[in-house]
Amino acid sequence: MNSRAKIAVVVGALVAGVAVFLVVGCGGSSTTNDVSVTTCAPAQPVVFPTPENLPVDLKEYQSPERGYTVRYPADWQVKPNMASYQNIFGDTFFSPAPIGDVRPNVTVTCEMIPVGSTSTGFVDLRRAVLQQMLNASPSEAASLQVDGKDAFAWHYQVVTPSTPEPLVVERTEVLFADDRGGWTISLVVPEGQISAYEVAYDALVASFHEQ
Repeated sequence: MNSRAKIAVVVGALVAGVAVFLVVGCGGSSTTNDVSVTTCAPAQPVVFPTPENLPVDLKEYQSPERGYTVRYPADWQVKPNMASYQNIFGDTFFSPAPIGDVRPNVTVTCEMIPVGSTSTGFVDLRRAVLQQMLNASPSEAASLQVDGKDAFAWHYQVVTPSTPEPLVVERTEVLFADDRGGWTISLVVPEGQISAYEVAYDALVASFHEQ
């Protein structure tokens, strides 16, 4: 498997592995089994203001599908909708160059969840899915605020079968829920590389804003 394929597998497998078993169509009904679910889309089309006074080392990404903005390093590359899978929809921000077989990246995803779900409930659900699907055990969640919403952060490792040795990646996530869905902002890096990307990741999380 070449490096580009491995990078794609890492991103895809991590998104697929944490998909909650609530699968609904993006363009169809927003209910399943008589349970109303969020849509991950703004109620009305979003009109974004023109970015002003951005630092020279940052760009602003605006997601019309999910109605949010974030700021990310100017030398990174954004791939809209690359992280979308079943009931999860999101965008991936890639660092300039890979490290070994992994290109460090940040994903911003929204997950369709039952209406009225809390951030605590969303975190509990994701923890159960991670343990079942990836055999991953996140660290205890620390609390913070993202765009005025209660959020939680944790860290875990994922081992992906590979040749000649298994591929180990580290993942730091910030999770919260609101009336659009369950949000996860994830940093994915090779084992031992978290500290090299924390500044960029923290800035992106801090800049997250829903219109």
